[in-house]
Amino acid sequence: VNDVYPFSIDFCWKAATCDTQNGGDENQQSTVVFPMGNPIPSVKELTFCKSEAFSVDVFYADEVQRQPKICTYM
Repeated sequence: VNDVYPFSIDFCWKAATCDTQNGGDENQQSTVVFPMGNPIPSVKELTFCKSEAFSVDVFYADEVQRQPKICTYM
């Protein structure tokens, strides 16, 4: 028996652009960290080059299947 994720899980965060310091907007970045069918247990390592505090939102990738937002990490 193999356990797998039945749905994809995205991580989303705001990535500062070069213009952010000059009043520009931040843009939303996201990536599928655990794709549907990914084996359980599973470990992923993400590296963020940030000099200030930031938050990462965790979402189900397919909003139709589940509630879209899972949680926020700061």
